[in-house]
Amino acid sequence: MKNFCEYIYKNIFEIFLIAIVIGTIVLFLPSIKDNKLPGYNDVLEFLNWNTQIHKALKNREFPLWSPTEMAGLPFAAQYQPAIFYPFTYLLFFISPQKYITFIMIFHYIITPLLMYLFLRFLEFEKIVCLIASLIWSYSGYMIMRYWVGQYSYIMAFSYTPLILYCYIIALKTANLIIFWAVVIPAALQFFTGAPEIIFYTHILIFLFSIKFLISKQINLKNLFLRFSGYYFLFFCLTIIQILPLLEFLPYSIRGKSFEYSTFLSFPFKNLITMLLPYFYGSHTDGNFWGAQNYFELYAYVGILPIFLLIFVNKIFNVGDKQLKIEILFCGFLVLLGLFLALGKYSPFYRYIINIIVPFSKLRAPSRALFISLFGWTLLTANILQTIIDSSDFKQFRKHLIIIFVFSLIILILYYIPPNTVVSLITKFFDIPNIALKYQTFHFKLKHLAVVLVLYSNFFLDWRDFNKKTMLLLILSVVFYETFIFNTYYIDYRGTNIDFSNNALIKELKKDNEYFRLLSFEHLIEMPKYNINNISTAISYTPTQLKTICDYLAIGVDNRKNYITESYKSWFGIQKIDNYNSPLLDLLNVKYYYNYNISDNDKFTKIADNLYKKNTFVERFRFYYDWRCEDNLHNSLELLKNQQIDYFNTVIVNNAEISPLQRYGTQNTIKSIKYNFNSIILNVEINTDAVLFTSEIYYPGWQVKLDGKGAFLLKLNNIFRGVYCYKGAQTIEFYYRPYYIRYGFLGLIIFIVCGLIFVLNIYSKKYEN
Repeated sequence: MKNFCEYIYKNIFEIFLIAIVIGTIVLFLPSIKDNKLPGYNDVLEFLNWNTQIHKALKNREFPLWSPTEMAGLPFAAQYQPAIFYPFTYLLFFISPQKYITFIMIFHYIITPLLMYLFLRFLEFEKIVCLIASLIWSYSGYMIMRYWVGQYSYIMAFSYTPLILYCYIIALKTANLIIFWAVVIPAALQFFTGAPEIIFYTHILIFLFSIKFLISKQINLKNLFLRFSGYYFLFFCLTIIQILPLLEFLPYSIRGKSFEYSTFLSFPFKNLITMLLPYFYGSHTDGNFWGAQNYFELYAYVGILPIFLLIFVNKIFNVGDKQLKIEILFCGFLVLLGLFLALGKYSPFYRYIINIIVPFSKLRAPSRALFISLFGWTLLTANILQTIIDSSDFKQFRKHLIIIFVFSLIILILYYIPPNTVVSLITKFFDIPNIALKYQTFHFKLKHLAVVLVLYSNFFLDWRDFNKKTMLLLILSVVFYETFIFNTYYIDYRGTNIDFSNNALIKELKKDNEYFRLLSFEHLIEMPKYNINNISTAISYTPTQLKTICDYLAIGVDNRKNYITESYKSWFGIQKIDNYNSPLLDLLNVKYYYNYNISDNDKFTKIADNLYKKNTFVERFRFYYDWRCEDNLHNSLELLKNQQIDYFNTVIVNNAEISPLQRYGTQNTIKSIKYNFNSIILNVEINTDAVLFTSEIYYPGWQVKLDGKGAFLLKLNNIFRGVYCYKGAQTIEFYYRPYYIRYGFLGLIIFIVCGLIFVLNIYSKKYEN
């Protein structure tokens, strides 16, 4: 037995890797075999984006613009589609489904390995690194990202240890070429499109810099030079993504209110999930009774990190100065992450979002638990390593016995029939739904008790048994309560993406004209239409343009304010009550699904719950009469109140165009070539007119008439168009944002800096 444990301990990394690979394949096997995607709701939105990227690349286009959702959105500025992430271009070779499945499985395996690499770099023992890397990789915080299908967060999450590894090397080394190269992992993470993870990673970089300064591992001058140099090169390499993001923020709905910035805040009562995971039930089991979405508020990191806190006081008192700094630093990260996660439940968060602007653009403070998770990981590694290196922990025997006895009591409570417990509680207290509330965490009592029994027993017998055997047992229990237990309630069978038998999609694809669909469904289901190249009037995306949101909410539905009245529904416009609004006609909405429509004069029933509007404004339409109105509020009122005939008169918002007498025959559109970044119309213009398109007006869009530049008009508040002169034959709208050339300039500067560093090193070697 002893020889067997010695063999396992010696080859533990290889065994660990095999276990992770086999376990991952077993978890994701249903998704691999079937036509499904691993994950739940958000994965459909990512599939939509990836499908569009796939189509664009196959068409030899770089997809800067997304045309199918809400009259169009800037793809690069949306950020989450991650079009500048190098691995995205695998979509040129494989299908979006295979790409997402590959990304999830690949990162499920490499995430613990990258944390292991970082912890080994910090000189922890091999098995300590494995235990801590399990806590980091398969905590509830991260497992939930796999379940919900947020694969951009999964990619970004895996890079954090590698980035810090490289940054610490940059602080410690005088080798300039290494200093240049370490920026690359941070740039790759930035391109993944997960804003919260990226922002919190850079907070960690800043805090590590301060820690190095306090511990006198670097002086202020050298820290400033390396920190500023690091971020100069980082900016050069990522400018192609930073600029569209900065351009987009003023036009988006992000950061417009305190409600938005604190939408997903972490309730203090949810701290109980650190010990009793799924205390509030589970959406998977259909018995969730907690606040908001439980996957955003699930704080379980395993019992071990919290259990090890009983040793902190002793370690802090007997440890050297550097160890004290490490323990304090880890504890600070845990508390900082929790403090930021509280969001609206903290009296200080309102001031934080006003002082530190990026916080106001993030709608999920609860995701700051990422910082706490990193702190828990390092704290576990430091405490375990100190215990391994020391033998003076006998005074903790009393504490361990108390925990052992306490866990036995919990185990006894578990075996009391639930009905008995519920009847006793209801006899003395009036608690609504107590049966449901008790049963949602009844099984977790057993989990907590068993794990506490095991840990307390391991540490009680720490010196009586072989230390290596104890560490192997601890690793096994941690593997159970992270990799195995955390996946207990998560459905990895995947989301069905085979829409070939969807009757509604089949019906809509029979129509070869340009149109939009207004569907009253859960927002996360709507991307299935965009995947099938059907344009939708509304969509699920956290980075919507405020202009079109106001157009729909205020203009169509007569709401007073879009943001304050929409935050309870994830800031999405799911249902349009005023479906008869002329503003929907202008939006090219031809079909309505799941609306209770009884107006037979204006609508024709096509299929079950599917109606077609008899009259609506075409996607491209010539107007021969217009009204100039630069006040957007006034023009919106004109349209809402139908004070103009919107079928025959268009409102021009950004130019003064003299009215014309209409002569000659009507203009015609001969053909339309509709691409991602351009729209080309072959036309016959017999009379000067304004061409209206129900496509969103946004910076970067330009227009040409017969190859010559023309002025892009803003029409009816949010749409784009052009004034066409008699005799024109070709109209081309094309998207050429300014940031493309600056992005290439940043890349050139980065490469030149690298060459300078290389030449500098070689010149010094030559001199020597």
